[in-house]
Amino acid sequence: MYPYLLAASLVANFADSLFGPLYAVYVQNIGGDILDVGSTIALYSIATGLLIILVGKFADRLSKELLTTIGFALGALGTLCYLVIDTPLELYVLQILFAVSTALLSAPLTALFAKNIDEKKAGLLWALEGGGNKMLSGFGLLIGTFVTYRFGFATVFIIIFLFQVCAAMLQGRVYMLTFQKKISD
Repeated sequence: MYPYLLAASLVANFADSLFGPLYAVYVQNIGGDILDVGSTIALYSIATGLLIILVGKFADRLSKELLTTIGFALGALGTLCYLVIDTPLELYVLQILFAVSTALLSAPLTALFAKNIDEKKAGLLWALEGGGNKMLSGFGLLIGTFVTYRFGFATVFIIIFLFQVCAAMLQGRVYMLTFQKKISD
């Protein structure tokens, strides 16, 4: 399971980083200003924090594999929404969708990593997850900036969406393997 979890996490974080430094420019392109940039990020952060606690309360009674698969899929759907947003108000609503996505991923994904990590290699395996995400975020920031500069926001959003779909499919594989194991036990 660990390789699928790691791959899904790395792919999704790489995808997210493609848009990182360009958010403020995007907000301006849809008629927003610095207040909208800060307010939408604040809304996302506050909503995410509240929802992580709420999801965490119920995550032990639900399939973490399914919750995280849905979380990755919602992230992909949210990215497609960037293609049709015309106003800052719509962006505020979209941040709630991203908050739900992140909340479904946060505690359940960490719990899945902890459950599936080989204790004899825990240091290395956690380092691969943490270090891999940092490195891929750096590459994603560079690549996303170049792609947006050269081809525009629509292209980068489609690329992000495709990577996020890959992450959802990898996580879906974790769900299916877990489901099959439960049936055979």
